[in-house]
Amino acid sequence: DYCYKKYENRIPLKGKLNGNSFFFYDFIKNKINAKLNGKINEENNSISGKWSSTKNSDIAFSLKLASQTGGSLENRYGFGDNEKTEAFFKKIKASIVKDDKIWLSKNIKYPINVTVSGKKTKIKTAKDFIAKYPKIITAKYKSDIQNSCICDIFSNWRGAMFGNGIVWINQYDGDDNSKIT
Repeated sequence: DYCYKKYENRIPLKGKLNGNSFFFYDFIKNKINAKLNGKINEENNSISGKWSSTKNSDIAFSLKLASQTGGSLENRYGFGDNEKTEAFFKKIKASIVKDDKIWLSKNIKYPINVTVSGKKTKIKTAKDFIAKYPKIITAKYKSDIQNSCICDIFSNWRGAMFGNGIVWINQYDGDDNSKIT
């Protein structure tokens, strides 16, 4: 798949590889939206070619790998369902942008270490998080989250993150519920 960053949507691809050449269809709502053909450049982790819509418009494109995970296509982040993980990050992002501190406070695995006024601080409860919220979620933090793309999720043994690591999540209690860590 690839990501259309403007809308933060993953667009599935299906097709064929022949050496460094490819031919893919992209799908939106399970319908062919366009075809892509071109070449893979393994030296700089990019692909380039021509994107042709079903309405006969052609656009030259170049895509560069921005992030990758250690998981598989089916289990991209090493835990849980890919779509649920991405939906959880979207909810986190929306909650930070809208200052929904109540929702955020209910979706944190306490205690959590944060930076408050330049100092590492341990937040032990939801009440403590809400009280310190304006000093945790600063204008810069909010801007960094707003400018981050959900498609740029990275994962490793610590969990999954986006926003260049300013938000991390993981799953607990063996269930399908993620928490902000």
